[in-house]
Amino acid sequence: MPVGDRLDIRILGPLEVVGPDGPIPVGGHKQRALLADLVINLGHPLSSDRLITDLWGDYQPPTASGTLQAYLSRLRKSLGPKTIERGATGYRLTVPASSVDATRFRESVARAGSLAETDPAGALRHYRDALGLWRGSPLGDLGAEGFALVDARKLAEERTAARQRLFALELELGNHQAVVAELEAAVQADPLREPLWQLLILALYRSGRQADALRAFRRASRALGQELGIEPGPALVALEERILLQDPELAFRIADLDRRERRSSPTNLREVSTTFLGRESTLALLSADLSERRLVTVVGPGGVGKTRVAVETCWEILDRHPGGVYDVDLAEISTDFRVVPQIASALGIPSGGQRDLDHVVESIGERLMVLLIDNCEHVLEGAAGAVEALLGRCPGLRVLATSRVPLNADGELVRPLGPLPLPEPDETDWQSVARFDAVALFATRGAVAHDGFRVTAANAHAVAEIVRGLDGLPLAIELVAAQLPLLAPAQIADQMREGFPRAVGMNDHSRHATLRAAVDWSYDLLGDEERLLFNRLSVFRGGFSSGEAAEVCG
Repeated sequence: MPVGDRLDIRILGPLEVVGPDGPIPVGGHKQRALLADLVINLGHPLSSDRLITDLWGDYQPPTASGTLQAYLSRLRKSLGPKTIERGATGYRLTVPASSVDATRFRESVARAGSLAETDPAGALRHYRDALGLWRGSPLGDLGAEGFALVDARKLAEERTAARQRLFALELELGNHQAVVAELEAAVQADPLREPLWQLLILALYRSGRQADALRAFRRASRALGQELGIEPGPALVALEERILLQDPELAFRIADLDRRERRSSPTNLREVSTTFLGRESTLALLSADLSERRLVTVVGPGGVGKTRVAVETCWEILDRHPGGVYDVDLAEISTDFRVVPQIASALGIPSGGQRDLDHVVESIGERLMVLLIDNCEHVLEGAAGAVEALLGRCPGLRVLATSRVPLNADGELVRPLGPLPLPEPDETDWQSVARFDAVALFATRGAVAHDGFRVTAANAHAVAEIVRGLDGLPLAIELVAAQLPLLAPAQIADQMREGFPRAVGMNDHSRHATLRAAVDWSYDLLGDEERLLFNRLSVFRGGFSSGEAAEVCG
């Protein structure tokens, strides 16, 4: 009988489970989908209703409940009786996170990122190890299931990003000739990703193949034009011009693909591809705060943009911290005791059980370093405890945290983040309306979703109504702007008057994939009395006074 901690569960390709004696059959499509759902939500219990909805959607057979129990029983028989646990709130897979290849992939990528500045060759080995775990499209035929779609796409994007960083390191180490063939395959598989074309063109040029490099630029231009009707971006055009001029710096300097390659301090900060709009004063304030205070927490409701502001701030202050700026995302952990191991993983430190904190302290030492600790609200006690311990033992460390509520840690400076400024309902000048950050965000994201969209005199009133109806929340604005290929602004505004869920799809369970998921994330953190209060307050629309709340809620 297999033992849970000796299983190898593979989702970086078709779903597979391997035990000590070899592959373990896990049944037909629905049973495999059930296992995939449990793996994706590892550590989080899923109710029977949730599992039935994920497996059968709106077409649930009358025997769904019994069939689900049969599938669970068969999986326990195949994987081990203790691998699937039933608790008060549902079923969960109990295997260690390290049993899943996706976890090992992410840990290897994190270690590679932490080594890229100081040990490029070591980072390269970790990237190769991480990418060697892949066997095809994530979850194979199960990746298209509604419950798995977002996670599968996220994993695929992480794989592409890791390959891009690997290729950049190969060029940095002078391996341009050896990597040309891999880059050719990469652009064939993903011809719309301009950074890959940049790397291929540079690798060809450095290999003494100037004509081939220029031909590659024309191939990139043709692919972008035929598929999207757009011209190559400025970075790609600038690289072509430098090749035509035979810029001598190209012989030894990697092209400026993104901020990671221009850094002067080590970092694993995420690179965000979308334009950052507004919040300039907030960036300046947070940057100044971190010059004076050691713990700053950005607080605000879900979808207000805390993570994006924090990431942009960290890029701004990177050069001031030679010890590095490291990104620690707590969203995927479910218990307080996992906070310190998550920090260790972000720093590229192998997990050491109870000695994790000591290992982190030893790694940081007296370095001038910043930790961005993101999404703390569901593990407040663990996050506050870890931050206080690290700040107490690492004199050069500063922490920028994000949370929906303060950490209440010693020395904490809390900076609330509110919605984007909104145009007034009586604003008639459409050009003035278009200058508001909320409207500009809708226009920018809308142009990505629907090529050619812009705010005009004809649609400015509807767009202003949309962003006001969404209370200026960036997440809400981005999600609704994605509807523009299907609906005109006036149609979206009409539907929102009848209730926003019709204007925003509810097709998956990702925390930021829908407005409902963003609210659910906060709702699930409430106690019973807080949920009762929340439910009673739901009768209000657009705010309420304390007296009105008391009258309704008692």
